[in-house]
Amino acid sequence: MSTTTRVDQAEVPDTKEPCFKPYECAHKELSDPKTKIPSAVFAELASKASDIGHGVASILQMIEINMMLKDCGDRPLMDTFQEGRMMRLAIRAASMLGDESDEVMEQAFNSHMPEGRKAQKARMEVQS
Repeated sequence: MSTTTRVDQAEVPDTKEPCFKPYECAHKELSDPKTKIPSAVFAELASKASDIGHGVASILQMIEINMMLKDCGDRPLMDTFQEGRMMRLAIRAASMLGDESDEVMEQAFNSHMPEGRKAQKARMEVQS
């Protein structure tokens, strides 16, 4: 039987299991090299991933530099409020990229995998 501990008005289970669960790919079938997906779809996603990845890296570098400057007693690049806004921007940008990637994977699965085509056909029949 698991016990719980109250922390800041929330009940947290007392278990040895980690709270964080790493991401797992929803459609592992898409990583099969035999699966042919239009390269334009991946080129567009890769371009966005590059822009967002470099942008998030820049934001995180600025936050790290800001923290080091504060730790050393030097004048920071930004105040705590601005640092928080930059962190939220990085989180939102990475989340948007993840959402778009999920969408592309779902479209690819539905269009290029037999299981996905079957499921999509069944959904269409239910709608009509």
